[in-house]
Amino acid sequence: MSLTKTLLVAAAVALGGCYATVGPPGVAVEGEYGYIPEYYEGNVVYYDNLGSPYYVVEGRPFYVPRSYPRYHAYVEHYRVHRGGYDHWYGRNRPVYHERYRATRPRYQRRR
Repeated sequence: MSLTKTLLVAAAVALGGCYATVGPPGVAVEGEYGYIPEYYEGNVVYYDNLGSPYYVVEGRPFYVPRSYPRYHAYVEHYRVHRGGYDHWYGRNRPVYHERYRATRPRYQRRR
């Protein structure tokens, strides 16, 4: 175990069980509003207004493919944790390039 990991474990024990998880820069990962985001290929998963999961790469939003094996788990995660997600999202909005919308992506039509 590296010195950094050893120090983190020691600090967590000393602080009475508090811990933190490292995620992408600028995204509060755990503890905020009791919400823990899901990840798709290392990217934080966000949800549009219909609950369809998407992620952001280099400022551009992409929807998680419906063929992805965990797609339905993402949708269920949003359904169960929507209240916490909405509060968390208010403080952790993704950053888009200027040419992309500065809000959640357009609705994805369900078939």
